[in-house]
Amino acid sequence: MTNPDKVVVKLDSQIANAIDLCAERYRLEHVLNRRPIKKGEALERGGVMHSMMGHYYRGKMEGRTVKGEHNKLIDECVLIGRQEASMARFDLQQFEEEDLYTFKENILHHQYDGWEILSVEEPFTRVLFDSEDLMILWEGIIDLRIRDAKGVGGVVDHKTEARKSTPFVLSNQFQGYSWAFDSQVIINKIGFQKTLENRERYRRIYITHEPALLEEWRQDIIRGVRRAIEWHRVDYFPRNRTSCDKYSGCIFQQVCKAHPAVREYKLQAYYIQDKAWDPYTRDDE
Repeated sequence: MTNPDKVVVKLDSQIANAIDLCAERYRLEHVLNRRPIKKGEALERGGVMHSMMGHYYRGKMEGRTVKGEHNKLIDECVLIGRQEASMARFDLQQFEEEDLYTFKENILHHQYDGWEILSVEEPFTRVLFDSEDLMILWEGIIDLRIRDAKGVGGVVDHKTEARKSTPFVLSNQFQGYSWAFDSQVIINKIGFQKTLENRERYRRIYITHEPALLEEWRQDIIRGVRRAIEWHRVDYFPRNRTSCDKYSGCIFQQVCKAHPAVREYKLQAYYIQDKAWDPYTRDDE
């Protein structure tokens, strides 16, 4: 017999990160659905680059990277980038000189990588846990699924960066992709640093997770979800003050550090009431 009180939870790495970091952040971001009025420049630039890369790899999957078609495909990507950059109110001269240059150089650097493109921006849902009282669905959207020249598959995630950095192997995003697709994860680094050689700017970092680590990750996700369900049940979302300065600082710092009497004003003044977070939207961690 089906349990009518069974809880079904859908989450992705963004929601899981919020649960891990701070219950109050989780409440503001994923219960009240508050978002900063102004999106960070890095996220804006990353979003435009993802749109250009997505169009390019869809064209590659369709066989449009052959001679006579390749330049036309790149021109289409550039047009998409310019349109999105203008809507995002970029400095268009900077966009032309830095972002478009970076996109084109990245494409040329990997032009003969031997990758077969299996899917582009593919949404997915996997049952992470199922019991009598709780089902957890892990969802998201991946940038690429590929098969290389040796026949080895992989999940690809594009990451733009202004400074050279090393991806965190144990992130919820990368472990989630590895678990969901039983596959290696390839971080396709797209660097804006003109002072570096192309081999340093356009790196591909391969990550393989041991099954035992992925099972630990899965169990941690289950415990985190049960903890969040309890926050909802008692309507109390405790702050984790030790996480306020993590990952360039919490986006809700100015709310929590304000006097409780003016926090609602801060929310109204600096954050919009947005629609609920959709795991199938672009995951720009």
